[in-house]
Amino acid sequence: MAAPRRAHVEGAEALDAVFPRDVALFADAFPAEARYHFCGYGLRIAQHHGSRLGVAAPVWEALPPPSVHRGRGRPRAVPKGTASLVFPSDMSPSTHATLSSMPQALALCQYFEEQQLDFRGKQVIELGAGTGIVGILATLLGGDVTLTDLPLTLEQLRENVARNVPAEHMARAHIRALSWGLDHEQFPSGYDVILGADIIYLRDTYPLLLRTLQHLSGPSSTIYLASKMRQEHGTAEFFETLLPRHFACELVQRDEQENISIYRVTRR
Repeated sequence: MAAPRRAHVEGAEALDAVFPRDVALFADAFPAEARYHFCGYGLRIAQHHGSRLGVAAPVWEALPPPSVHRGRGRPRAVPKGTASLVFPSDMSPSTHATLSSMPQALALCQYFEEQQLDFRGKQVIELGAGTGIVGILATLLGGDVTLTDLPLTLEQLRENVARNVPAEHMARAHIRALSWGLDHEQFPSGYDVILGADIIYLRDTYPLLLRTLQHLSGPSSTIYLASKMRQEHGTAEFFETLLPRHFACELVQRDEQENISIYRVTRR
């Protein structure tokens, strides 16, 4: 009976090697805030760069200047007087990554808007929620949503849920820690919808993510994944080879300029 426990410990150590839990490693964390508009809802989203960034922390990417998005079309610049990114006075946005994992999340939110997706009555879980914008929008669109990420990200999720989900809907927004492939069995199977934005970029996590998706999904589940197709990280291999071993994958949207693809995934 000792073997499974040993395997679990080794798995945890492997995950720590990929996602360090040492808060001091990210002692220079700083906050930024942006505003977006999707499906008739105005969203105020804060992102704590550093320890609370979530699964995207290892792959920060510099983005264009701050913007506010109002759905349908590309984000536009924020007019002076309505600026939505806020940095500490001693930091310049030009010298740091801005909302690094947001393009994929924004693309998924825009997809929800364009497709007029209705989450009412749906049990939804978001993996690697980061800022939580995708799960928050799903909550506002009627879903009973569980937003998950590594423990260090939960404070950021709580802050953004509190900012954006009205009190009367708060009972449908749940925040929980989830380490793929380790504690996924603490969650139920058969979610109606599973969401993930910018969670496919580290090869070592692919088996853990697949194991988690297999457990969380059921015969009638729909999975939406938005990802940059990073050749150096084997993202295409994940969608074209690894995922199809267990799931049916359909490319439903492709942004060549941003190199972002959205897949709809179902169980075989």
